Amino acid sequence: MSTKNKSNQLSVVKSVPDVLSILRNELNSLQAISTTQYKSSGRVDGFSNSIESEAKVENLVRMWSSIKGKAVAYNEAQLDLGIVSCPAYKMNDSFPEDYKHDIQLRIKILTHAERKAELEALVKEAEGFLTREDQFALLMAKAVEAVKK
Repeated sequence: MSTKNKSNQLSVVKSVPDVLSILRNELNSLQAISTTQYKSSGRVDGFSNSIESEAKVENLVRMWSSIKGKAVAYNEAQLDLGIVSCPAYKMNDSFPEDYKHDIQLRIKILTHAERKAELEALVKEAEGFLTREDQFALLMAKAVEAVKK
């Protein structure tokens, strides 16, 4: 959903439970990022941190640069040597495509951490405005969902 649609959605909200629902839906969309599985070994030759533990985007870019450069050099060397059939390039038992996926995922995780914290703070603040009737309505909705399972 675009930012404009989200702000339009918030402008027509009439109740705190509606605001909470919108905020929680946004948090759930971010949750998908943090539950996505890594595909590679995470270890990149020449770097002390693994992809999963790296906290700086620029180091993740350096990692991808290194992997991509080595894969390109490997493929060019294969051609230079006249080798027609050769195994695909791997680093630490992982293919470059897997590393690329993991590096892009880690960048998303790092950049969405701030957004997640902001949304969680808004949820907590909005919960402070819930009336007893709102709390009861939310409990009933959760109970209905639990019975459906």
